[in-house]
Amino acid sequence: MQAPTRPQTREELLVRAKALQAVTVLNAHLTDGERARIRMARISFSEKLTSCGGQCTGTDVELSGPLFDQPENQFDFDDTVLHELAHAAVRERGHNSHWKCVAWSIGCSGNVFHSMRTMKDVVKTPPVSMATRIAKMKLNNEALPHGAGRRV
Repeated sequence: MQAPTRPQTREELLVRAKALQAVTVLNAHLTDGERARIRMARISFSEKLTSCGGQCTGTDVELSGPLFDQPENQFDFDDTVLHELAHAAVRERGHNSHWKCVAWSIGCSGNVFHSMRTMKDVVKTPPVSMATRIAKMKLNNEALPHGAGRRV
């Protein structure tokens, strides 16, 4: 999916997450069980998550409302949704080789840590532009999030 050109509301982000979920279940590299668990996943926002982008418990995927309310963090939204859907698919905590294979097969970067500004950072630091974040990632030879650095 193409990155948004303007900050999105939670409702728009939820529609985006469900569209990603619908596309993900079409992946040919998933087992029937993994596909069914992704299809059953319930995606919602949580006010409690303030330092992580999301979490998955069973087939309940919770995304951080406070983090994704910040426009500069919406850049990482798709990868976070796919990351949590991979957890729903494999029904395991952690990031073992099975989880990584499923995550990569559905288009997730497989990154375990995010570079989003957390609620603690909001108080301490000014926002960093997307161009600056991409430049730093390129300088450090880090994998760019899906769609980063490409002209639209």
